[in-house]
Amino acid sequence: MSLSDFLRQRGVNNETIKYIEEENIDASVIQAMEEDTLTKLIPRFGDRIALLEFCKKKSCPQKYSLIEKLRLKINKKNERVAKMSEIHESDKTSENAEKKSTRKSTRYIEDDHLQDYPLFPEIGQKSQEITLLVLHRGKIFEELLHSAKDDALINANIQIEMILPNGKREVAEDMGGVYRDALTEFWSTFYDKCSVGTNFKVPYLRNDFDEIEWCSIGKIIGRGWADQRYFPIQLAPVFMLSCFEDYQITDEELISDFKKYVCESDSEIINNAIDIYEVVDQAELLTFFTNFDTKSLPTKDNVKRLIVEAARKELIQKPAYVSAQFRKYLMYFPLPKEIKQLYSDLLPTAKNIIEKLEVVEKDLTKEKIEIVGYLKKYLKEASPQIRAAFSRFCTGSDIVNRNINISFINTTGFSRMPIGHTCSCLLEVPSTYQSFVEFRSEFNNVLNSNIWIMDIV
Repeated sequence: MSLSDFLRQRGVNNETIKYIEEENIDASVIQAMEEDTLTKLIPRFGDRIALLEFCKKKSCPQKYSLIEKLRLKINKKNERVAKMSEIHESDKTSENAEKKSTRKSTRYIEDDHLQDYPLFPEIGQKSQEITLLVLHRGKIFEELLHSAKDDALINANIQIEMILPNGKREVAEDMGGVYRDALTEFWSTFYDKCSVGTNFKVPYLRNDFDEIEWCSIGKIIGRGWADQRYFPIQLAPVFMLSCFEDYQITDEELISDFKKYVCESDSEIINNAIDIYEVVDQAELLTFFTNFDTKSLPTKDNVKRLIVEAARKELIQKPAYVSAQFRKYLMYFPLPKEIKQLYSDLLPTAKNIIEKLEVVEKDLTKEKIEIVGYLKKYLKEASPQIRAAFSRFCTGSDIVNRNINISFINTTGFSRMPIGHTCSCLLEVPSTYQSFVEFRSEFNNVLNSNIWIMDIV
């Protein structure tokens, strides 16, 4: 296939194709173009990536042939594993389920939006075979990390099956909600075990984590976003932006993220040192810089520079090895300018969640209108932790990446409680609350328990 035919197949306009032909732009020229020049020529991100892969194949046919052979071997291996899994699945008990990470051919789910962000183009298109990952509650971080070391999962259609601590399987069928819940638990454990910082965090270099572990986490970031629009928003934005070599991080971005990385009292010291240096307690300021191993004494003239240097060291330089491993798998991730907007869009604020609420019924009674008002008031008054728990209860994600449908149920007494359906992102709210205090109490009891079993198919 010629370059022009390929571009026509992708739907590129005729004026662009004619310009490429007139200017004698071939595959080697396109590969040598700078990103800005190629963006002006081919504006759509998906078209640019596909074009670069086409040109790479034209320029290095032997290398690409080898990749095709490897892909064929991987697919054949997956088929054999899938058949064996189907044969033995019915005989497996909950006791030996703990020992397996199984792949099972079930049905094909098309993921259109994945084609917009081809994360791993050299491996090939997503497999038509469902890859079933069996994960155990309480061990999701270790098991998902281990599974991600297998490159065969890069292009697989993933479904999750959960095993409860008692060895029994959760009844729920994964239509997206179980997958999102697994990602939420994975990142919650990651923040505890593999990161440092307060509101914003950066990866911490663990002695037992090598290149393969950090690369696997990079894969999970990419697949989580491509499959479920899940993004780990507690990782500092400047750290994530450092995973893209071409992005220039400003001093203001460093200071802003650093204030959320340090504790509240240190954040106050930073604000005062920059804005009203005269009121800063010099002993506290000196202790602050000593904690970050700053070699110079702070003065009014150099204090901002020292803060920027400390921020760059903590947020970018220390985790630089990790960002280098992430970069290998995020090079085809959405552009850095989009990542900055993600943090404000996905944060579980009252405003973001309320905007996602959609009441299923059209003609509401006075009582139901009042219940909707209770829900909005509850979200506005709730802590960030409760709002994140509410989002997870309704969608499986502790971030705001899905619309939440609201319907009403007529339950009373001990059976009265809100019910969340994470796969369909549906919240069933009892319509029998007599007051906001009653409503708030029952929602707090459910969300604070943090023990939810998915038992609705």
